[in-house]
Formats: sequence, C-alpha cells, structure tokens
Amino acid sequence: MECLVCGRTDFKTLLNFEKAPKDIQGLLKHEDLENDTFISFDLIQCTHCDMVQLSDFDNIAEDYYDDYIMAQTFSEHSRAYSKRLAEEFVQKYNLQGKSLFEVGCGDGEFLKYLKDAGMDTLGIEPSAPFAKLAEEKGLTIRIEYFGDETPLQPDTHDAFASRAVFEHLKNPHEVLRNVKKVLKEGGIGIIEVPSFEKAIKDNRYYDIFSDHVAYYTKRTMMKLLEEAGFEILEAYNEFEEEYIVVVFRKNSAYHLQHFVDDAQTYKDTFRTTLDTLKGKNIVLWGAGGKGNALLSLCNIGKDDITYVVDADPHKKGRFTIGHHFEIKHPDVIKEDKPDVVIISAMAFKDEILQMLRDYNYRGKIYLIAPTLHEVQL
Repeated sequence: MECLVCGRTDFKTLLNFEKAPKDIQGLLKHEDLENDTFISFDLIQCTHCDMVQLSDFDNIAEDYYDDYIMAQTFSEHSRAYSKRLAEEFVQKYNLQGKSLFEVGCGDGEFLKYLKDAGMDTLGIEPSAPFAKLAEEKGLTIRIEYFGDETPLQPDTHDAFASRAVFEHLKNPHEVLRNVKKVLKEGGIGIIEVPSFEKAIKDNRYYDIFSDHVAYYTKRTMMKLLEEAGFEILEAYNEFEEEYIVVVFRKNSAYHLQHFVDDAQTYKDTFRTTLDTLKGKNIVLWGAGGKGNALLSLCNIGKDDITYVVDADPHKKGRFTIGHHFEIKHPDVIKEDKPDVVIISAMAFKDEILQMLRDYNYRGKIYLIAPTLHEVQL
C-alpha cells in the first residue's frame, strides 16, 4: 500500500470499520440478499504527508463506475451552488470562449453551466447512464475512463474541471499526469472533493465508506497537486464547508522555459548598457551573493565598474571573490560622486534609493531586475 499523495509506505491506523457495506451506491434486489456480505477496512494516515485513505482499494471493482449513477441535481440548493461555482470560475479566470474538459462529468450539470457561461466543453464520463443524461443536455461526451489511454491531444485545452471524483481515485497521479499533458501551458484547473476537515469537525464517521478511498484536507489536496507539478492559485471551503475547492495552473514549464530563453537576452542587454556607459565612473551597490553572482553572470570586469559599495561594516576593505573589486562604505559616494550607481541589492532598493537622496546624488541609477533599467530618484 502506497500513499496516494507522496507514494510512501509508512502509515498509522486511525480507525477500523469491521462491518461496512461493500458500497453505498448500489442498492440490492431481493434475489441479491443471500450473497450480500459485509467487508472490513482500516482508515490509515501517511506518517510523511498526513494523507488519509483506506487500507484496501480492492473492494472497488475495476468496472464499478461503468453504470454508476448518483446525481444531486434533484436538489435546487445543489444546482444553485453548481451554477454559481461555474460562473465564478469562468469570470474570475477569463475563460469565456476557452476550451475545457471535465473528468467525471456525471450527468453534465456542472459542464452545462460552464458551457452556458461561454466555454467550449467536453465531458469524459465512464458511466453510460450518466453520459446519456449529459448528452440529453446537448453536451459532447466521451464514455470512458480518463488515463494514459485517453485519446486527447497534448496542449489542446485551456481548462480542466473535476468534481466528486478524486475521492474515488486509486490513481490520482496518473490522472493528473494526463491532465497536465492535455492542458495548454498556463491552463487553469478546478477540483472539488468532500472535505475531510468537515468530517473531523463534526464527528462524521458516516462519511467514511469503501466508495471513497481518499479523504482530502486542503493541505493534502494542495500537496497532491504540487507533487504533480501544478501551481496552486487558491484553495477554499464551499457549500457550507462540505467541499474543498482547489484552483491551480499549469505554468511551471512555461516559466522555466521563459526563464531559460531570456537568460542570454538578459546578459546581452546588460553588456550593451555597460558599453554605452563606457568611460563613466560606475559603482555597484551590493557585495552580497547576488552582487557577486551578477559580476560573474555578466562578466563585469574592472574595465566596466570602478568599485563596489556595501553598507555592511564587516565587508568594508574586503574584496569580492573572483573579480577582486574593493568593497567600500556607501558614504564614499558623497565625495566621489560617481556617474552611475547600479543597485544589485534588490531587496533593499527602497532603502538604498533613500540613502542616495540623502547623499543628494545626481548621477544615473540602475536597477538590475527584471532587466537592467534606469530609475529616477
């Protein structure tokens, strides 16, 4: 048994359920009574990430959800909540006119609200009875389980949704891996699961049954998504704290590639600016790690700047590693009046700019992020 979130195998047992029903959605006919038996399982918790799950997933047959149907759309309160959730999701994340696929769309209630809010929708649902109800709403549905074999093209959808699904999943990482594949870079996802926090708060032991193999809190659901490489945008309770809603984004690859692609541009821009300032008395403010890294990154030598200043008295009179620039106290600027000050200590830029005002400094001032650019006092 592995943790559904982190994959570790160390658990502690929380509770034992000795006489539990095999499932809670399938009701019996009279002829089925003779063969009906109870099952037993434990509720366990991962000692590494605190995920709570069942000790045994074997009670759920592989084809269990083929004809599953347990809709809440008969409830006016539930319909109003689903409509609001869909509309807020589309509006907040500017998804009008964008494409979305929902895994486990059920009877298509939420998917229809998303479509009505302006989205191009696709539902994926393994239950044929559910899929039929969704199709009757005018929705496009694929009747299948979502996973490695799902024939959706990579990078084709702007958004993803899943409600009342992940508590059933024995393979959440496989599902999320494929969600990430199908989503475009920057794509937005929304997942809703029952709140185990609510069960704990209200002593809801009756919320634990074999149909639900996973019991998420906000923290463990966010951990699952982070492990899958998504960025969490928000996580909150909904529907009188019955549910946890987490909104996330696929953007790690985009930002990393953007970061890599811009590296040479950053260095070239820096060097070009230094070349235009050739012959000027240039001072770098900041002899910490960032300042030293900048000197190496942009190959800044003694032909480019004169010296380095830093307000830390312990650095005065020392020299930078590698390039061997002398480190002076910033007060030298008052007398030396350099032509240019480049500020590398970005965390202290406001304080440094105020010190330059106090020095009545009149030269050029540059900040190094997001690119080397001039600022005014």
